[in-house]
Amino acid sequence: RIFFTADTTAPSIAILQPTNSTYNYNTSLQLNYTRSDNVQLSQCWFNLDSGANTTIAGCANTTFNASEGFHRLYLFANDSSNYLNTSNVNFTIDLTPLYTNIISPTNRTYNASYSSNFTIGFTVSESPTSCRYELNGAANVTLNGCGNATFIAAQGTNNIMLWANDTANNWNSSSRIYFTYDNISIAIALTSPTNTTYTTRNVSYAYTVSENPTSCRYELNGANTTIPCTNATFTAAEGNNQFMVWVNDSADNWNSSSRIFFTADTTAPSIAILQPTNSTYNYNTSLQLNYTRSDNVQL
Repeated sequence: RIFFTADTTAPSIAILQPTNSTYNYNTSLQLNYTRSDNVQLSQCWFNLDSGANTTIAGCANTTFNASEGFHRLYLFANDSSNYLNTSNVNFTIDLTPLYTNIISPTNRTYNASYSSNFTIGFTVSESPTSCRYELNGAANVTLNGCGNATFIAAQGTNNIMLWANDTANNWNSSSRIYFTYDNISIAIALTSPTNTTYTTRNVSYAYTVSENPTSCRYELNGANTTIPCTNATFTAAEGNNQFMVWVNDSADNWNSSSRIFFTADTTAPSIAILQPTNSTYNYNTSLQLNYTRSDNVQL
């Protein structure tokens, strides 16, 4: 009795992993596949990018390593009749996160000339698939479409950073940006001079402030003079004057005191008798007292 086999069919083989996608790792990649034969498998092997063949012991699933970039994996199987079948798959290894950089806000102080609604502007080295930012350690905020967006800065010190990932799910973050938002001007109250008349032109000025100013100046009758942020004196004009003090802070927020109106009067009135004159009169009723009078301020 003779036993024999008729085999005209090549093995069936199909790659399950890797798939036609991008991976963000390149070691111990899974090579999983289905394989069958109507008689008996003989051997299996694979190569990467038509390179050297690697025999797969027992035609079992296995792992492999690959370099960064695009690859094509070829898988082969033959049976005891030496019928051969093959399958292949394309995949990409991407180990490089995209580069992110915040261009606004910057590491600086923003004053009251800026709204508290800031725009986060940034650049990326390739098209990201998702983006989010972290402000002052709070929960991350997702940026729809990875576009520029606005956020509300806190009064005082802030910090912000941006996260973005690519198609291989490689996440990367920008540098953390530290900036200050100060939209509160120094409060100032002028205590001297006051709305009164002074009998000297050397007038003292004094004021109080809510914080230490970085620079100060006073305005006297429309002309500004820089001062060393201390109380001192100034020379007023004879007659009517107006005076105010300006201060600014480290964020360059300027504020001014109320405007004070005062008078400096150092001159006595001018007076001259016109009648009677230095002479003799032959009547003693309804004598005329005529005179001139003037003052640089007010009689």
